Amino acid sequence: MSATAIGIITSVISAVISGALAILMKNINDDARQYRKQREEEEKALKEKEAANHAIENRAILAIMRTMLKENADRCFEKGFYTVEEREIYSSLYTAYKSFGGNGVIDEMGKRLRPLPYEESPEKIPKRRKTDKVE
Repeated sequence: MSATAIGIITSVISAVISGALAILMKNINDDARQYRKQREEEEKALKEKEAANHAIENRAILAIMRTMLKENADRCFEKGFYTVEEREIYSSLYTAYKSFGGNGVIDEMGKRLRPLPYEESPEKIPKRRKTDKVE
């Protein structure tokens, strides 16, 4: 075989290999691009699902806080007064309730609760013993 024929064969083989590698690299890049797109779509769907779950959890927490606030206030309305501890609990829950986006129903309840008098917590009032003298 002549040097020219070997040169032509080498050039053809080189061109075929280069073409095959180019096609292979294009396929790899396309697969990688498709994989990235699929991952992005999956991540987006997961974030949307997490956001929906978070919203459900927030509504559940709001409902629990609303119930606790209502029960606390109703108990105070029945007694006609509230203790410092009950007021602190109500105030703390109310702040959390509003930060979660709570509505005005509880605001109105709080307005009705405020005028009630404070009384000492029964747990803090010392109990009299039979031997104690009443003056």
